[in-house]
Parts: sequence; C-alpha cells; structure tokens
Amino acid sequence: MRNNHTIIVTGAAGFIGALLSLSEITTTIIITPPNIQSPAERLLNRLHYTREDAAMATCILITSIVFLGGFIAASWLIPNTDRNFHDSAPTPPNPRNRNHRTFTILLPLLILTAMALPACKRGNPTDPNAETDTTESANATSRISARKIKSIFGSTGRTDGEFIYARAIAADQNRKRLYILDRTGRLQLFDKDGNHLTTWWMPKFDFGYATGITVHPEAGNIYVADTHNHRILVFSPKGKILQTFGEYGTDPGQFIFPTDIAFASDGRIFVSEYGGNDRIQVFDPAGKFLFTFGTFGHDENQFSRPQSLFFEGKRNELWVADSCNNRISIFNPDTGQQLRTIGTYGIQPGTFCYPYGIFPLPDDSVLVAEFGNNRFQRIDRNGNSLETIGTYGNQPGQFHTPWSAAMIGSDLYLLDSGNNRIQIINYPAE
Repeated sequence: MRNNHTIIVTGAAGFIGALLSLSEITTTIIITPPNIQSPAERLLNRLHYTREDAAMATCILITSIVFLGGFIAASWLIPNTDRNFHDSAPTPPNPRNRNHRTFTILLPLLILTAMALPACKRGNPTDPNAETDTTESANATSRISARKIKSIFGSTGRTDGEFIYARAIAADQNRKRLYILDRTGRLQLFDKDGNHLTTWWMPKFDFGYATGITVHPEAGNIYVADTHNHRILVFSPKGKILQTFGEYGTDPGQFIFPTDIAFASDGRIFVSEYGGNDRIQVFDPAGKFLFTFGTFGHDENQFSRPQSLFFEGKRNELWVADSCNNRISIFNPDTGQQLRTIGTYGIQPGTFCYPYGIFPLPDDSVLVAEFGNNRFQRIDRNGNSLETIGTYGNQPGQFHTPWSAAMIGSDLYLLDSGNNRIQIINYPAE
C-alpha cells in the first residue's frame, strides 16, 4: 500500500508540475513540435488579441484542472475501507464505495469539460475576433501557388542563427542585410544568403519583446518598435542606439504596445499601436509628435490591433494591417482619413484571418502574411487575390503562424515564425 501511495503522489506531483509549466512560454515553444500550438502560446495570443474574456476563461480552466488533479490524488490516498467502530479488523472492501469514489472524481471533470466547450468555438465569418481552426483553414484554401522554395535557414534554439519564435524581419537593401527579432530579446543580423553575421541585444526586455522593425530607406538606421517597453528605439547600422522616443501612456507621443514603423517620402514617421490606444501616431524625422488618427473599434477610421504598416509613395497612401478586424485599411497619410478597406474574415482567396504583415512587391502587388490562415497571400492594389502561398505544416512551402516578409534583390524572405525559420523564394518566380 505504501508503494502505491508513493506512485500516486509522484504521479500527481508530476501532473501538477506539468500544468504549472504551461506558463513558461519559451520552454513550451522549444519542446512543442513545430506544427502544434501549445496552450501557453494560445493564452499569450488571446492576451495579444486583447480578448480578456477568453484569456480569463483559459486561466480559470488551467487553475481548475490543477485543483482537480490534487483532488483526484487526495481521493485515491484516502483508505478505501469500511471499519466497524467496535471491530479491530476492517471489513472487505465494498464495491459501491469504489463506484461512489469514481463518480466523485468524474463529476467535477465532466463539469469542467462542459464549462470549457463553449470557449472552444471555431472561426465565424461574422465575428472578426473569433478563433479559427487553422489546419482546416489552410486545407480549404484554393488557388494555392506551387512556389519553389529556394532555400531555408534557421531552427529552434538560442544560439546564433537559431530562433525562439521570430516575429519581425526587415532588410537593408543597400547593405544586403537582414535583421530578425525573436522572443529572446535578440536582434540578429544575417547576410542575404542566411549566414549569421552578428547579434545585438535589446537593452531591456523584462516586460516582453519587440514585434516590429523597419530600416530607414536612406540612412539605413534600424527603427525597432520596442512593444512591451512602449517606446521606439533607433539603432545605427553598427548597432549603436542613436535615439529613443515614447513612453507608456495615452497622451500624444506616448505608446501602449507599439507594433510597427513606416516612413513617408518626406521623412515623417508613422507608428502603429494597440492594446489601449489602437491608433496611428505621426512624428517628424526627429521624433516630434505631429498628429494622431484612429481609435479602437470595428468601424471606419477604427482599428483592432494595427500590426503592420507601409507607405505607398506613388499614390500617397498608408497601408495598415488591421489584424483583429481581418482587413487591410488604406489611409490618406496627410489627414488620417480612411480611403478604403480590403478584405473580410475568411479562408478563401481575398479574405483574411489575422493579417499580421503587409509588404509591397516590385510589381505593385502586396504580400500579406496571414497569421491565422498559415499562409501568404498576394493581392493587387484593389484587393483582388492573385495567389496564395503555402499551407499549414512544417515541410518546405508550409507555414505555421507567419508574421512578416522582407526582400533583397529578387529574394523574398518569408518569416515562418511558428517553425522558427525563414523560407526564401524567388520573386518573380523563375
């Protein structure tokens, strides 16, 4: 009996320890297979989507499971005997007692399962903030392009050339360099062939990591949206910090979770943010605040996590990946007035599921990285779908929660974030 108790206690301790370890995001990213999203990642994504109700439900469910594990362990540790008060020897075990104990264990589990089911809903085209079954989404997509993968670099890890969920990439066309940020607080530099050159560390990452990076087209300085520190950092091409601006807040010039930076042809700086402000702020080249536009919401001139930006010089337009509204919004950069929107929630070509990255291509088409659909989609400037690239998975040509893209010459670098790698294709196709 003592050995059985030891086994039960050890198993219960391991079970509870495993549940508690789900809160360690980096560890679970390393040990989880590339094509599976861990519970910790799901919880973090819900927080990033500012879905407080879903995040709270997940936390309550995990906590309840931990307590349930303790309850099950304790119930099995209780001796299963029927003693007579006047007898010194126990009576034979009563099968009804064991059945009663089994029912006592299963009842809370059934209740918790019933409580969890309503939260596990699939995507609904009428609900832009609903979750989607990404595997089903990718497989249902038609017109998938048979792009040939030129090469792949990167793997899971913390050493040079490896990544822990890389989620921002930018290219220096003049120096033929790539800059890649991941969840370790590193900014890694690569040559155009994917060879690691050097690593810079963000000066501060206690509260989280940066999610946006843009290279100034003329000076070559690197602008980093230091998201969880609520500021913008400016690095020189040699890695020296030249400038910082912004702090936490809702006033002009302050940020809550800045996500990306774009430059107008006259040098103005556009910064997107979410999680409280959900707006675009405009600064002069020195970082002085000029004006702001947008509020949180789902209507005209509103955003729900604007994640990525680029400035279209020919038409004088600012393109915004309005991620949680599952659309691309185009604005007049001088007035902040919304001109038009592209896309709705969906899995078919021309629709989006969490478009995180938007990147202009030389032929005037736009590449969209769809986090939720595990693919890249190329659209024209009117929003017509030209092709989709990739499906869900970890094989060449497949993607897991891609965030962004960059380009040097004819090489197009696709940031395959969930698989901790970069896939390179030729553009246009050979």
